[in-house]
Amino acid sequence: MIRSTVAHAFKKAGLKMPAIPDEVLELRDLLGRESDRGCALTAAAYLDYELGKLLKKALIQDEVLHKELFEGYGPLASFSARIDLAYGLGYLAPLERRDLHLIRKIRNAFAHRTGNVSFNDPEISSRCQQLHHDSFSQKLTARSKFMRVAVGIAAPIQIGLMTARTPDRAKEFDIKDPKVKEKADQVLSGIKKVFTVPR
Repeated sequence: MIRSTVAHAFKKAGLKMPAIPDEVLELRDLLGRESDRGCALTAAAYLDYELGKLLKKALIQDEVLHKELFEGYGPLASFSARIDLAYGLGYLAPLERRDLHLIRKIRNAFAHRTGNVSFNDPEISSRCQQLHHDSFSQKLTARSKFMRVAVGIAAPIQIGLMTARTPDRAKEFDIKDPKVKEKADQVLSGIKKVFTVPR
């Protein structure tokens, strides 16, 4: 139902519908069924996880390295670090980065408070109104804007997942190999002449 509605809208505009994973289309409905807290935590968890997948795809395939970087106290274990690296690698535009950090702060506001917290809370509502990545630019409730932006911001992450290329591992330089040693000696003797200081 959702896919056919989206496909019809693109067709009506004379555009080809991009490859949008089903999970992105279903995210909106999932968020709509959650409580305010559940909505914020689920959206942030999904975006955090997808950024992790994107960054892992942009790195060499090494499970031990991925565990060291992405788990526990690893440098890419936090949502914040993943946002910044994805931006630094060119997968996110500046305003997409900004929106993801706002979503992260909204998640933190829900996660670190006890009791009944909602999108009507002044701090949370204010952050939601600062969100930019909303194609429709309508006046919305804080929750509706949050949900729309969370789903919209998933698109550039999914595009990154489709276009990211996994780099090859660097090859070891085995100096013990006689052929390699011979070539290295030739190069070093040439370099030595340049660095030799006449007395």
